[in-house]
Amino acid sequence: MTENSGRKLRFWQPAWWLPELRKCDRTDSCQRIAESSAPKPTYYVLIVLSTLIASYGLLSNSTATVIGAMIVAPLMGPILGLALGTVLADSRMFYRSLAAETSGVVMVILTGLLVALVVGPEHIDYSGAEIAGRTRPTLYDFAIGLAAGLAGGYCTVHPGLQSSVAGVAIAVALVPPLAVTGLTGAGWLSGEIAFKPVFGSFMLFFTNLLTIELASGFVFLGTGFRQSGSDNPKQLWRKTLVVKAILLIATGVFLTRQLSNLLQERYGLVTSRRELQTMLKDIPGANLDSLEVQLNRDVLTVTAVVGSRTDVEPPVVKRFQDRLNKALRKGLPKVQAKLVVRTVNSTYASSNGYLFEPTRSGLDDDERRSQAIDVALRDLLEHYPGVDLVDFFQSSVSNRVNHQDTSLTVTLNSPYDFGPRFVRELEESLNKELSKEPSLFAGYTYKLLVKTILVKTASANDAVALNAPEMRTAQEMEAAKRQERLRQLLASSLELNGHLKVLELHVRRVEPSEVVGASPVPSPTPLSGEQQQRDYYSVRLSIRSPQLIGPELLAVARDQAESVYTNETGREVEVNIDSTVSVGSDLYLDQESPTQKTDGESEEDRIERLNQQLNDQLSRFVSKYPRAELNGTTDLQKRGGDGNYLFYAVITSEKPIPNKTLIQWQKALVKVSPELKSLEWNVENRLGRSVRLTPVRQPQPKPTAAAPKKPLAQPTPDPASR
Repeated sequence: MTENSGRKLRFWQPAWWLPELRKCDRTDSCQRIAESSAPKPTYYVLIVLSTLIASYGLLSNSTATVIGAMIVAPLMGPILGLALGTVLADSRMFYRSLAAETSGVVMVILTGLLVALVVGPEHIDYSGAEIAGRTRPTLYDFAIGLAAGLAGGYCTVHPGLQSSVAGVAIAVALVPPLAVTGLTGAGWLSGEIAFKPVFGSFMLFFTNLLTIELASGFVFLGTGFRQSGSDNPKQLWRKTLVVKAILLIATGVFLTRQLSNLLQERYGLVTSRRELQTMLKDIPGANLDSLEVQLNRDVLTVTAVVGSRTDVEPPVVKRFQDRLNKALRKGLPKVQAKLVVRTVNSTYASSNGYLFEPTRSGLDDDERRSQAIDVALRDLLEHYPGVDLVDFFQSSVSNRVNHQDTSLTVTLNSPYDFGPRFVRELEESLNKELSKEPSLFAGYTYKLLVKTILVKTASANDAVALNAPEMRTAQEMEAAKRQERLRQLLASSLELNGHLKVLELHVRRVEPSEVVGASPVPSPTPLSGEQQQRDYYSVRLSIRSPQLIGPELLAVARDQAESVYTNETGREVEVNIDSTVSVGSDLYLDQESPTQKTDGESEEDRIERLNQQLNDQLSRFVSKYPRAELNGTTDLQKRGGDGNYLFYAVITSEKPIPNKTLIQWQKALVKVSPELKSLEWNVENRLGRSVRLTPVRQPQPKPTAAAPKKPLAQPTPDPASR
């Protein structure tokens, strides 16, 4: 062999790192590999000795002893023989090395099994670091095997590096994983452990075997080893490469899954330790002694050992588990945690006495009930998006014999109104859940009183809306649609009269018994037969008008809405209206009464002019926004000092208009006139489409059935009200 000297080397050329071998050097390397891969008696003696050293080193958890077994182990030679036999297409060397490796593997496993039977599987600590560390191979071991194979092949063909082969044997594990296979196999046969560690330790050895053979084969090819004159070199290459490719792919997939599980377990371990240490601060004197996690598919089992003066009760563990699941969902959305807490009773003492002394040895029944209610409420509130439990308290029942209908006041944070329907469902679910613990809640039922704190969530761009879960039946939702349709029809009928402005319009569905004799405006709609479907509604109406109006105008508007409602839904309807008419301070009962004028333009005229300018400008903005419409007329009111105004507008759009767009419009509106020093904008953004109905007249009944209806006309002032 000659070294590369006297010429310029480039890193992309293999000459600088691959030695130049002469024919005699290659022949010498082939002879040494053939001798080390032959199944001789010395080979089996070293196999047994190295296995004994590795087995007892594993049992005693001694790293140095296991390293010594790696140096003695001769399993590296047959693996290099397999690689060289494949490169040279030497079937004799290949099958001889395969026989030596297979027999050596079987002998190592049997020797390890024999050692375990001698010691006794029940006396072996399978959770020790040396044993447990070789039962879960990952993709990292694949990379280690490739590097070790390159180093082993390079040291074998380089005569000056023969002494480094022992270091290569230490770098990669061959005998120790097989010894672990034998030890864990004895434990599996005796029922001490599961089969998973047995399979994992063998896969670690198998991964090293494949990667070392592959990497050393590439080294042999790079240093000039070529096929010899064998009988069927192509057939041998084809068989070995196909089999090795399949095994490498299968092994790579297995190791990738193992690595993924390992990373998930590490994330679960770090998250669980952080959350448990935080939660244990609520228990005086409690601390986390140790923590173990194990991932089995989508279930992460967390085993915690807690030192505390008092026992950690199951309701507390349940609450800890729920908080732990919430924290794990950020990184492991599909994994469900199962928390197991082992409490170790411990004491802390100083020269003055015990520290963290609990008030009593355990929890009384009332505290146990409170913990169970807390856990049940938090669990049930998971079904309501965005709702969180703030606090709860129950009335004192110490002097009561019967605990039925115990009052329980609950405070919630919610992005929507937690109405009676939700409270009723939560109350029924809570009582059903608590009834599963008869030892604590025998004879107890709770009546909920829920206090809701509305919470609005917003991002930098827009508000974040959370919708309440739908709790209504199909029949109830259909009734709600009809109710909303009646409200739209009434509003449209009233707004047809230009001088009226609807301030408030509330429609409530009622039972027939609630409206008998209660309507201040009797309905002229004729009653139908008993089989006819009929809806009853109570309407509270607030109207702004420049003058007082009589009941005739409301009756005409109601009749129009009822007629259209019946035509659309096919149901008879009876509406009772309770109305309130307000007259603005700047309006007069008599439309012809003059307004108070100041110098030049009156205050009323100036507000009307500014309102029209703002209305025109806003109409231009809204017309450019996709599928948006300005509803009705805008309203401008003076606020505080001179030049301060409040501007009100209603905009209908299919999607919510972003706050950023509304702010831009407001900044542009205040520049409409120099008279506007400040402009407060109150905009109502309705979702949907704006509907304005034309009057639909009901067919005139016969004179004997009902009196003729008066047409919708301009009301006249009432002298009595003046």
